[in-house]
Formats: sequence, structure tokens, C-alpha cells
Amino acid sequence: MAIKACTISKDYKRGIRIQQRLSFKSRNNSYIQAALLCFYLESKDIDNAMHLFSSIRNKSNYMYTVMFKGLITNNVAEKVLDLFDEMKIEPDQFNLST
Repeated sequence: MAIKACTISKDYKRGIRIQQRLSFKSRNNSYIQAALLCFYLESKDIDNAMHLFSSIRNKSNYMYTVMFKGLITNNVAEKVLDLFDEMKIEPDQFNLST
């Protein structure tokens, strides 16, 4: 929830400090990964979002939707098309309509 609070309040520095304090186990939690993706994308930190996303082993449709929406919001739609082509799971209605 602290990462989400940093996203909402646009407190990038604090969000980075919190992210650095996360344990290895926490960093592999899908809810925390999604919160971090949202945080990076809202902060316009596309490089860290892409790095985190590429490190996630079991990407869900929700993770793809978060990335698609964030990349479109940040005007990098071409990356959405690249990710869509790389999807190893069946897209759902949210992936297709985001």
C-alpha cells in the first residue's frame, strides 16, 4: 500500500526508497510487482517499468494490461505492439481494449 500511496501522491523519491527496502520475496509478489509497475509508469519511468516487467516470470493478463495502459498514457504505443506480439498467454478482453 505504501507504493500505491507514493503513486497517488506522485512522491517518486519516497517510492524509490520503499522499493529499495523490499525483500527479495516481496519483489516476487505479483501484487507488489503490479504496484511497482503502476508506480514507475505513473512516474514516467519507462526504463524501470520495462526492466521490472521483463524480469517477471509469470506475467498475467493483468500485468500486460497495466503495461499497455501505462505505455499508451506515456505515448509509447509502439512498445505496446511489441509486448502484444511477445505475449505467451492468450489475451483477454482487457488486453485487447485497453
